[in-house]
Amino acid sequence: MKKIIIFLFIAVSLHSLEWLTYEEAVNRSKKSCKPIMLVVYSSQCQACASLYKKIDASNLIKNVLEDYELSKISVNEALEKHDTSISRTPTIFLLSSNKEELLKPVEGVPMEILDFLEYLQVGIIANDNVKCKAK
Repeated sequence: MKKIIIFLFIAVSLHSLEWLTYEEAVNRSKKSCKPIMLVVYSSQCQACASLYKKIDASNLIKNVLEDYELSKISVNEALEKHDTSISRTPTIFLLSSNKEELLKPVEGVPMEILDFLEYLQVGIIANDNVKCKAK
């Protein structure tokens, strides 16, 4: 029994998330009907590094993020290619496969882990109310 528990712990601990380009995330989302979590970051942003550490340290967050297509884009790319204004990094957008905002974006490091989990779960529920035509 101990061997099984240790194996499961190691398997969960080694789980890593797949971060996609924005275009890849949108394309996958259209096929999977999963919502998109888009993180707009800056390379010198301490809060961005803190966000990624928070995500990597929490298996609960990683498990919920399995229900998302994940993408990171630089603030420069966001301002050049997307019709959006960014006042702080990181900024987290939860989007449908139609690129519609599901919830108000979060700016800066997200709240406590349980509040962040709730935000992500509400995004999944909001996405369920959006019509998605999987290809």
